[in-house]
Amino acid sequence: MSHYHTKFITTIYEFETVDRLYQICFGKSAVPTEIQRSWWLKFNQGIIGLFENETLIGALSYWYLNENGFELLLNGKIKESEINAADIDPIHPKGIYISEIALHPEFRGKKLSHRLMRHFLLITRSQTKLPVLALAYSKGGKIILENEGFTLRLNSSQTADFLDLYILE
Repeated sequence: MSHYHTKFITTIYEFETVDRLYQICFGKSAVPTEIQRSWWLKFNQGIIGLFENETLIGALSYWYLNENGFELLLNGKIKESEINAADIDPIHPKGIYISEIALHPEFRGKKLSHRLMRHFLLITRSQTKLPVLALAYSKGGKIILENEGFTLRLNSSQTADFLDLYILE
């Protein structure tokens, strides 16, 4: 019987495993490895891994952004890949950005993305009521965001990434 659990990604090996998953799931739309690594090194609790027993099967990455990075993203002025480590500020954040949520292909359709999202919301909403931004990469992603109370902030024609931007206030 499968046992699913979540935990923060804390080792470089785990980070590299998550990065491979993101590259598989998002291809050229994935945040480049070097950028994701720089964010993670700045805030090493920014990636929640989902495990089946001891095997990583999914992950959600989120980042506390300073005023500059948050405002630029909120208003569609920068691409996700243009966020840099200087924009990550877990001490005095203006908002939170979810950069990825992904599952290994064989685990999709089991509501596990919802489990990751709920775990993220439990962690962050118990500590702060900061607004949360997320780009929707797929129809399934939009459904997850809308089911958790996110609303459309900017449509795809208004963002630098040409993807719908959602917000949870």
